[in-house]
Amino acid sequence: MRKSHYGILLAGFYGVLISGFILNFFARLSVPKFKNAEAGAQSWGKQAISFLSQYPRQFDDWYSEDFPFRSELIHVDNRLRYQVLRSSTTGNVVFGKNGHLFFAGQQNVEIYRNLMPFSDQQVAADIGRLEERAARLAALGIKYVLIVAPDPHTIYPEDLPDWIKPVSKKSRLDQFLEKARSCKHLILVDLRPALIRAKSRGRLYHLTDTHWNALGAFIACEDIMRAVDSGKNGAVGLRIPHLDLDRDYIVSRRWLRGGDLANMLGLADEMREEEIEVTKKNVSHAQVVGEGDPMHAQLRKRIQDSGGFTAEQSHEFDTINPDVDPSRRVLVFRDSFFSYMTSYISEEFYAAHYVWSNGTYGQGYVDNFKPTVVIQEVVERSLNCDL
Repeated sequence: MRKSHYGILLAGFYGVLISGFILNFFARLSVPKFKNAEAGAQSWGKQAISFLSQYPRQFDDWYSEDFPFRSELIHVDNRLRYQVLRSSTTGNVVFGKNGHLFFAGQQNVEIYRNLMPFSDQQVAADIGRLEERAARLAALGIKYVLIVAPDPHTIYPEDLPDWIKPVSKKSRLDQFLEKARSCKHLILVDLRPALIRAKSRGRLYHLTDTHWNALGAFIACEDIMRAVDSGKNGAVGLRIPHLDLDRDYIVSRRWLRGGDLANMLGLADEMREEEIEVTKKNVSHAQVVGEGDPMHAQLRKRIQDSGGFTAEQSHEFDTINPDVDPSRRVLVFRDSFFSYMTSYISEEFYAAHYVWSNGTYGQGYVDNFKPTVVIQEVVERSLNCDL
């Protein structure tokens, strides 16, 4: 394109901006009528001062909401940055290799580069508190399982841009796991080895989303159930016969619009990706308990002191599976990473109670639900939260 053409495009673009400003200014400016010149001058002066003092805020509201073609121009800018410049329109999204987007918010890049390690005192205090909780639950015959859902960059470091490299070998999750190995009661499951081994079976995380897909969630559930049924950290050799991907499930694929990272870029419709689905071959007998179900009153008791979050905030629901021994009851404190996993876990327990608490533990739920297993799930980047 010639320079003269660039000039015409720029002139047209700035012409639209300036004309919009002028039209908006005069549309909001009203000239009142007065009976005499002196009164008019005084009132005009007051109105002019009031108008000029309020106009910047009014213009900002108009520019943010009613500017002509605003959303269309933003969308075009997003597409040009993505397709031509390969540049992100937000600091929360990083373009990786092989079409992979990575979340850069919540200091995620710094965490991956191991620039923000925990202190030894912090790790000791956190693991000590978790082990004390596990010991209390063990005295009641309850297993306590803590799982950390790895962030995508942990499983797919090869897809990160070249400028994102760890400055040391030990991650914050490594620090946690090293300390937890000496625990007698706490079962802390390291999902990384199983997920890395399973990468040859297909993509385990979304390309345009911060979460794993259905296949990645299933692989994680296999590892979780090994730990639950063995009572040991990282029980790799144990095979759980009732959770079998090849025997009982169908893996299929379909194309869907982009995920949460594509949404942050405003390009969810353009950045479509292949969704991997894992569905049961036979009809599942695990069912969500509804309001009218007789089991509802028993399972959905509410308490005021529920560990820092209310029932309305925690997106709770229950499932019942009559094919499973009634003694198998699980209580799950979860975040968004557990969404795919609920259907798989519900196949393994007679009763399951899911609490979306962003990983926060609530003793009141344990007292009320009386589980045999408590699973607390948190995403890797949130390991510094109050577990």
